[in-house]
Amino acid sequence: MFEWLKNWFIPPNNGDNNPRLELTRMLWPTLGLGALLSFSVMVIAFITKTSYWEHLVMDALIIFATSLFFLVTLRLGYLRVGANGGVIGFGFVAIYIAVTGSGVKGISYGLFLLLIILSALLLNRRAAYIMAVISSLIGLGLVLANQAGILPSAELSLSETSTWLIQCAYFFMAAVMLDIALRQTEGALGSAKKELTERKRMENEIIELNNSLKKRYEEQTAQLAASEERYRLIANVSSDYVFSSKVDQDGNINHDWAAGAFETIMGCNFDEFLEQGGWKAVLHPNSVEQDRQDIEKTETKSSI
Repeated sequence: MFEWLKNWFIPPNNGDNNPRLELTRMLWPTLGLGALLSFSVMVIAFITKTSYWEHLVMDALIIFATSLFFLVTLRLGYLRVGANGGVIGFGFVAIYIAVTGSGVKGISYGLFLLLIILSALLLNRRAAYIMAVISSLIGLGLVLANQAGILPSAELSLSETSTWLIQCAYFFMAAVMLDIALRQTEGALGSAKKELTERKRMENEIIELNNSLKKRYEEQTAQLAASEERYRLIANVSSDYVFSSKVDQDGNINHDWAAGAFETIMGCNFDEFLEQGGWKAVLHPNSVEQDRQDIEKTETKSSI
């Protein structure tokens, strides 16, 4: 039984993350408190039988019924109806209580202040200003009606106990509404702070990644430059050449051609090389005998 009541008084969540509908879910405590306070006022007024207690019970009953209606509306998941209808419904309740009461002189006129706060929370800031203008115009109408003598209960005077009960209801409902506003503000600030922290973390990671890539690029660029310099030096200090010579059966040498860096290494072109006597002329004296042996091995097709 108690678990069922507990679950019933938990506002529904239909998955809609609209901020205004989130505020409507947060309105649940306000409506619950309104129903509880109005019911308490009815009971106390009925027991104490204060002056004009019948009028007080009737007003409290209307507030109780309205609060209970929108509680059921929210419980069934009609959040937009609860948001828009709540403001309109309690607006008519406030008008009725003010008209049947003592107009702007009565404490019931202060209910419009709660309606202005409720409009700002559930609708938007513009709605709050519109409600403020409407409340002012209704007050002006009540003043004119009182001066014309058409208010039914212009001289209605509640007892101190009744006044205290109504003011207490205003106090608690205002506190709950402000609590809703502060929760929403703190939630928005918390989300913004969390998002800012996450964004800074991602920016730091991106900066670190950029620095790492920049460092790797600089290292690879330096390695490439060093490699290019190394190969350039090798190319400058090293070269090769090829020349072809034929030795006939009589030992005569015929030089066919030369290629590569022949002129750079030998210090003369191929024709000048031939005029000097060919490769035998440039052999080192210590290599002459070895060259003769190599020629003989070549003639016998032996390995050199």
